[in-house]
Amino acid sequence: MERLNINKNKGITLIALIITIIVLLILAGVSIAMLTGENGILTQAQNTEERTEQAGDIEKIRLAISEAQIGESGYQELNFHSFQKALNSQFGENNAVVSIEEDETYTVSCLNSLRDYTVSENNIEQVIDWNEKMASAVAPESQDEEINNGVIGIGTDGNPVDMDLWEYTFDDKTGGYALNTQNALDGVEDAEGYRGNIKDEGTIEGTVPQYIKISNGEWTPVTSLYSTFRGYDNEELKKIVIAPKIPPTVKKMEMTFEGCENLKEFICIPGSVKEFQWNGYTGLEKMPKIGYGVEDMYGAFSYNPELTELSVLPDTVENLRATFAHCTSLQELPNIPNNVTNMYQTFWACTSLEYIEFTIPENVTNIGETFASCPNLEGIITINCNPENYRSFLIYTPGAITLTGKSTMLNQIAEGRSNVTVVEE
Repeated sequence: MERLNINKNKGITLIALIITIIVLLILAGVSIAMLTGENGILTQAQNTEERTEQAGDIEKIRLAISEAQIGESGYQELNFHSFQKALNSQFGENNAVVSIEEDETYTVSCLNSLRDYTVSENNIEQVIDWNEKMASAVAPESQDEEINNGVIGIGTDGNPVDMDLWEYTFDDKTGGYALNTQNALDGVEDAEGYRGNIKDEGTIEGTVPQYIKISNGEWTPVTSLYSTFRGYDNEELKKIVIAPKIPPTVKKMEMTFEGCENLKEFICIPGSVKEFQWNGYTGLEKMPKIGYGVEDMYGAFSYNPELTELSVLPDTVENLRATFAHCTSLQELPNIPNNVTNMYQTFWACTSLEYIEFTIPENVTNIGETFASCPNLEGIITINCNPENYRSFLIYTPGAITLTGKSTMLNQIAEGRSNVTVVEE
């Protein structure tokens, strides 16, 4: 009788153990689901964090809009430069970049949170979550895996691009990818970064890569468009009529569109671009809007024979060397920001310039050949600087010119020029 009780107890213990294990497994499954499921605690926490981050972005953008609309004399319309300046104030410089779209709305790219927002009539809406795009991105089927195995690129619209169409090299100078070969960056060869065709309407295939991921590496921004669409010796690139959207991650645009003789439409250069150099020899009639942040415009629109309509230069511009040289249809002059230091050959051979009233600000140190070879130029030029170089400022410009301003070097600048009258303030 006693032995029977022992066996009975053992049986009960084994069944209880099995039941306990089953219950624990069920509880574990429920706990995991509660933590990681679609409505789980961790998922909800992540969603809450994302919503908080998004709300923070939107609030800062709203504050930037309000800041940009408060002008020196009261309310003013939101504009490209004041908006970027205010975004720098709210997010920190280079952390949020504004671009203008074809429909005149603004897109704000928050580069830290990796989200893009459209701004229209004070309405702010998220349009791209780059975190989601990166997590789900796969190379398109058209991409040759033997050539670009494991490489994924995401374009400015948030969609994957065919990386067979692009050359790409990591560029130490800008800290990201340049859309060209290393030999081109090193000056060993003249090469273009875009290898695709131009469609009938004059646009590229797809969009410009904004982020690139190599195999199992990290997503890295595209920061340089050095000679990417240079059309000098490339008949295909000469067919470009409409410039693609420039990624707000780009810092350098040197010779990006130089020689694209049929290029007519170009909306804007975002303020992330610090160097916008030698993009001349195109068919542009209207200058794109230049973002607040652009500093170096050496030769930016030189030898553009059709250019007639200018846009406002931001206060950040410092170098205007040869910027509008040989723009033979130009009949008006742009504003010259106070930070500009170099105006060497800025308007050299602008043969359609006639009467002007123009001011050169006090920080300019080089006015060599600024208005050289302008045969029809007349008017009043106010010079408020004492330049280190003023050689041939008005050489081969025979019209009646009056020099005035705060400069103490007016007589030196006018020396030997019988057509120039000095009126000291």
